[in-house]
Amino acid sequence: MSFFSFWYMFFVGIVIATIAMSAGIGGATFFVPFFLLVLKIPVRSAIVIGIFIEIFGFAAGFYNYRRMKQIDFPLAWKTLFVALPSVVVGVVLNRVINPTVGEVIFILALMIIATQFLLLRGGGDGEPRQFDFISMLIAAFGGLLLGFISTGLGESNEYSFFSRLKRSPPITAGTSVLVVAISAIVATTAQIIFLLLGSGLGTIAPYVALIVYSVLGVLVGAKLGSIVSNRVEKEPFRRWLSVVLYVVAIVSILRIVFVGP
Repeated sequence: MSFFSFWYMFFVGIVIATIAMSAGIGGATFFVPFFLLVLKIPVRSAIVIGIFIEIFGFAAGFYNYRRMKQIDFPLAWKTLFVALPSVVVGVVLNRVINPTVGEVIFILALMIIATQFLLLRGGGDGEPRQFDFISMLIAAFGGLLLGFISTGLGESNEYSFFSRLKRSPPITAGTSVLVVAISAIVATTAQIIFLLLGSGLGTIAPYVALIVYSVLGVLVGAKLGSIVSNRVEKEPFRRWLSVVLYVVAIVSILRIVFVGP
């Protein structure tokens, strides 16, 4: 396959990164379904590639949000302290549980996330609250999902930071970007270690061109997403995002039922 075969992933990367960065959620939420449904990439390879691409978008997003002073660093460090061990546990589970089970869990997570966006109201206003035990549980659950199915931590952060802890939308997005970026680096490192100990990097080697084009796209999308975050109306955006996630989940279910794992 020619290196130019995946040229379109540059534009796919821009679109996905813009949406993800503006909401502070992981781009793998959209990349992984695209890899599974459109490109027919195996589940575990899709998850590893999705997390790896996500690192670059969130690193660029972190730079943009930091420059705009829209990151709550104390909140980010507290969240990471809880989330990172859970990320490693999630990666271990990903290696020992059947990939089809992982895909089913991914679909359920998409539906839960979509429902969360529909119900998310009243955040960002009022006196900011302190990081508490419930926040720790949410961070641990989100980290577990990130390690296991490549997504979930950013979406958990949206609920925790915006709805419970009353951070503003830009601060929520910026802080979540930092948390997910570091968590994605840890998850990718753990995944690569498992690949080297097992089948090697051969499972992702055929997709080098896809990764390169996608990374270039997400670098552009990260910049656009940080700009959109400060200009878009959050409630209509979340409702639209929830519809997209529901559609992806339903299509994924139909693929499993009619096509098989």
